[in-house]
Formats: sequence, C-alpha cells, structure tokens
Amino acid sequence: MAALDERLLDLDEHGAIRIPVLLWLAWGFLMRHWLVAIGITFSGPGSPETARLWSDFSWTSAALQLPVVLLVITAWCRQPDAARLWRWLWSHGRLLMTLAIAGQLAWTCWLLWEADTWERWPHLWWASTALLDVAIATAIWRDGFFAALFADFPGKSADSKS
Repeated sequence: MAALDERLLDLDEHGAIRIPVLLWLAWGFLMRHWLVAIGITFSGPGSPETARLWSDFSWTSAALQLPVVLLVITAWCRQPDAARLWRWLWSHGRLLMTLAIAGQLAWTCWLLWEADTWERWPHLWWASTALLDVAIATAIWRDGFFAALFADFPGKSADSKS
C-alpha cells in the first residue's frame, strides 16, 4: 500500500493545496531574467553600471520565461472567485513550465552552438542553468504531488454561485 504524501494535507485558507516553498524557488529560478530586470530597474537609474547591465540583458530569454511569470501571477490569483482564465492556466501549469523550459533550453543550445570558444562565464553558467531547468521539468512531471497541486484550485464560493 502506498503511503500518503503529507504535502497533500498542507492546505491554505481556501482549502486548496498550499504551494510549497521549493516551487516558489523553482519559479524564481525559471524567471531569473525577470528578477534581474527588476533588480536593474531599482538599482539606480542613470548610472553607467545600470546602462551596461541593460545593454547585456537578454530580452529573448525574458520573453521565453513569460509563461512562468504568467504562472506566478496565476498562483497569486488562486482564490475561490477567480476567473476561468486563471483556473485554466493553473490546470495547465506543468505544461506552461515545460514550454518555458523547452524554449530556454533551445535558446541556450543555440547560444552555445554559436559560441566560438566556451568560457567559464557565460557559457558554463548557461549550461549549468539549462541542466537545472531540465531537473525542474523532470521533478514536476515525475512527482505525483505536482499533478495533484496543479489539478487543485479553490472551489467557487457560495456567494459567487448565486
């Protein structure tokens, strides 16, 4: 007999499975370019360092990470009275994450292919992040907890049904 996954018993105030901290950290890693963009924005406009950071910023990577940003917004909208769009996005969360990871992986492979020589920075960093992205994708598809988490959305409240 299979043991019950105790993570399924950790419910939020709406009776839905609570999103674990490790998933929030994985989302932060998967939307790393957006976090860098926020950091650059608030680091003090007008400085030469800020201008250099913006010139090196990869907008392609940021665009490929948009599904994860959308999924984080959806996680914040996990309320009983949420619109059907949020419910649909949440139920397809693992697919959205996988699409973002696949796009980022393809982009990283292309960057590494086009590089004349591989250096520790940035090429080793790119390869390392690609491996971590694949590890995250593997975890969300192999662990049944994530299937249950993304299938669980707070039910409509009695007030919104009337």
